[in-house]
Amino acid sequence: MARRLALTLLLALLLVALMPAGGHGARAAGGASLPLLSNSTPVALCYPYLITASGVINLASGQSYSPWPGDVAVNASCGEGYMAVVGEDGAYFLYMSNASVSSVVALPASDVVGIYSDLIAYNVSGSVYVEGPRGLEATLELPANFSVVSFSYVDSPVLLERAPGGAFYIQSPQGLLGLNVTSPAPSGYLNGSTAYVFGYMGGAGPYLLIYRVSGSPLSAQLLSAVPVSLVPLRVYWASGSYVMALSGAGLVLIKASLTGASYQPIGSAVPVPGGYYMPLTGYSYILYRGSWEPVPGEVVGSLGNIAFVVNYAGASALAPALPTALDLSARAQVLVNVSGLLVSLRLPPGSYEVPTPSTLYVNGTQLEALGGAVEYPPRYGAPRLTAYFVRPRALVPIETFYPVTYASSGAGAALLVVPAEAIVLTQAGGQGLPPRPVEIPGEWLFGGVGPGGVALYSTNNTIIVFNYAGRPVAYYRANISYVPTYMGVYVAYGGYYVMVEEETLSGCKLTIYGPGGASSLSLPWPVALDPMTGLEVTPSGLEGPGVNLTIPVDVQTASVNGLSAAFAGANGDLYIVNLSSSEEYIMITAPQGSLKFLPLWGGELLIYNETSFTAEVVSYSDMVGGEWRVNVSASPSDATIYLNGTPIGVGSAYFYDSAMPVNVTAEAPGYAPLSYVVVPLADTSVRLSLSPAFVYARLSVSSPVPVNYVEAYVNGTPLTWAVNGSVRLLSRVPYRVDVVGFYPYNVCAPVSETIALSSNATIDLSCSLTMPVLRLFSAVEASLSLTKYGVTVFSGVIGAGQEVYMPVAPGSYNITASANGMTFSALVNATRPALYSYNVTPTAPPRPTRGTIEVYTNVSDASVEVAFPNGTPVAIGVGRVAVGVAPGAYVVSARAAGYRQVNRTVSVSAGQTVNVSIGLAPVKAVRRVSVNLSYYVIGAAVAATVVAIYLGMRYYRPGQAPGGEQEV
Repeated sequence: MARRLALTLLLALLLVALMPAGGHGARAAGGASLPLLSNSTPVALCYPYLITASGVINLASGQSYSPWPGDVAVNASCGEGYMAVVGEDGAYFLYMSNASVSSVVALPASDVVGIYSDLIAYNVSGSVYVEGPRGLEATLELPANFSVVSFSYVDSPVLLERAPGGAFYIQSPQGLLGLNVTSPAPSGYLNGSTAYVFGYMGGAGPYLLIYRVSGSPLSAQLLSAVPVSLVPLRVYWASGSYVMALSGAGLVLIKASLTGASYQPIGSAVPVPGGYYMPLTGYSYILYRGSWEPVPGEVVGSLGNIAFVVNYAGASALAPALPTALDLSARAQVLVNVSGLLVSLRLPPGSYEVPTPSTLYVNGTQLEALGGAVEYPPRYGAPRLTAYFVRPRALVPIETFYPVTYASSGAGAALLVVPAEAIVLTQAGGQGLPPRPVEIPGEWLFGGVGPGGVALYSTNNTIIVFNYAGRPVAYYRANISYVPTYMGVYVAYGGYYVMVEEETLSGCKLTIYGPGGASSLSLPWPVALDPMTGLEVTPSGLEGPGVNLTIPVDVQTASVNGLSAAFAGANGDLYIVNLSSSEEYIMITAPQGSLKFLPLWGGELLIYNETSFTAEVVSYSDMVGGEWRVNVSASPSDATIYLNGTPIGVGSAYFYDSAMPVNVTAEAPGYAPLSYVVVPLADTSVRLSLSPAFVYARLSVSSPVPVNYVEAYVNGTPLTWAVNGSVRLLSRVPYRVDVVGFYPYNVCAPVSETIALSSNATIDLSCSLTMPVLRLFSAVEASLSLTKYGVTVFSGVIGAGQEVYMPVAPGSYNITASANGMTFSALVNATRPALYSYNVTPTAPPRPTRGTIEVYTNVSDASVEVAFPNGTPVAIGVGRVAVGVAPGAYVVSARAAGYRQVNRTVSVSAGQTVNVSIGLAPVKAVRRVSVNLSYYVIGAAVAATVVAIYLGMRYYRPGQAPGGEQEV
């Protein structure tokens, strides 16, 4: 399957590359419709969820949800673990794990100014509130009359804003930053960390300015300034070098380059993710690998650019970039696998366009959507073959051609090159083809047939393409120096294309010739398929829509034609499968030699002998003669019956053989295989009754938190399943395991998985946390407290060596632990579902290594100083000073005008605080006299003597009193 898928993709790419200039692939007008996903209008795609106006659909399972009854969704965005949905009346944040509601914001859509990831920004009276699934993320106050142009999140919320004068700014919780650009219109856009702004810088312009922005730290780095000729009125989206904007003439796509910008006017189109929608034509055009791919409907989201979710006449539909027609003649449950992305559909009978390439599981039957059309029920379903084991014998050919220099087959026809002409053998009548043979005159070296006609390579190095009426329709010059192992003709995009295969040592080389020239590629395996029916021989089996036959031999050569295939193995056996008649012919030890077996139509085989240059047409029925019929039945009735490793039926089958041992095996899910060797000597019957077979499934859980057991439903039956425990299941039977709880904490998202075991195995499940969980550990027993916004949410004791797991609501928490006078504290921002681990073992505070000197004075304007003993200042203050110092002696001083200076010496040790209070005393005033003091003394003595004489006074000497009185 993978080989055929890869080949079809390569052929499609080559055919597109070889289209002539101006060619455009048109969608075939076959009346096919797009598969509907919902009757509600699509809003956004967050795979596997499709968000519609009325609810959410899980595309992989088909399950629908209604998270906002009564409201209408108008916008949505996908984040990590959450979806943000804007409704007309409110916003809804949903878990990506199960689409359930995480939180609701009751603000109308008219207040929304931006949506990015799982965040929504609202402008309420000049305040921008950024809401997320975990609550309010940030609040930003807009400057007066500023308007929000775009919103993003880069380490923190970021707004692109425009001031009243036209200047652009970015704002985050860290502040406001100008971009030094002005614009007459709000023509800007934020795509993640890239800002696109049209405007003028320093009076020059206009330019398309591209910045790299960040919200934390707030920054804007100019990456490029591209000259442009217009400033758009609005920017709808921008990515890489492309900008989709609105100009005065309508929508315009701008592509920036180093030298300037190019403009593609689109007119009255509507922008969609990655492209635009034309209402007049009903098609969207999506930019993919530099070209515009048409997609029916208005695109909302992409599945690998192979399929798209579109708004199709007000409903949600699945639209392919390149369609394959799926024709259903019965109601079907269809599972589409697009590059690993699953879409579940319930379709009534009709014709539908499905993505190319993709794998379809229609009511359990696997079909390949590789272009063209597939149908269900298929023309040929699961293999129910009648097997014939035949031996080489003399065969009477129906028709013989000689001399034949080259032979090939395909698309229900065969080509024989003989001298002077080519003979094309087609099915006689039917499908509007002329009776066989068709003879094309000319000297031909080789050629091939295909759905588009007959290609012949002439001796003058020209490939000429003929239709099946023998008329030439195309000519291509070519220089082919080898004999191709395959050559086929296809019609695509209104032209004829010829594929030529050359076998090499490492595989094969394919060359495609078409109207636009030739192109080549190498493949690791040769081609052996019929593109008209999709039937193909691979090294491991026969594959096609509804067919998967294992080939129990090493395939050496193979040929496919319509619904028939012939392949030879290294064991010398020849296998011929004719699906149109549900018959298989196994020629035991086929004739050796240079033989080429080419299956034809209607039970015929062309055998080309490259040595004798003879081509013979023989009948399959002539190959069988004298064999005994062997009837095989099996219990249970859905058991597949294999003959020598090849499936030949379900429940019952028969084959023909004669006296040769063959191995008959029956297998069924839930039962042990049973084999039986049959040696037919007469018509006989074989009954194979199978016994139930059991396997054991062991449960393993990878989880950030301990999980002891899970609560699950196995095919709808409730089950408590212990981790490392085993349950018994039937072998190879599909079981759907829905795990709804992981215990003891039950903080993991539900998990669903489908298993089908053929032997004992371990089922590995992973826990994805749905809320924050604290993992706390302490080496000693301690008192533990957990608070949120000052409210205690937990208080208890954590044991020595114990781990504690605490599921908590998103938010910030203070953790404290204490024991024996020691403490631990931490602030935890547990805002997202994750495991937050902390060792909360209390510890003693670290011993200080420095001391502190604090000096105060009673004079407020005094200069206060702390200095080393040598006078070098440590710190100087006014009125007071406090400084941390190393242990030792220091001099503290204080001085002020009019006060006596005070100096003191203090000593400080580690961890000590020395407080020094210095009181400054004022200095007393002294009055100075300029006259000499000695004059005053002498004058006073003289005056006293005169007075004494005048008054006749006496005085006594100390030695003469009282007895000896002396008169002076």
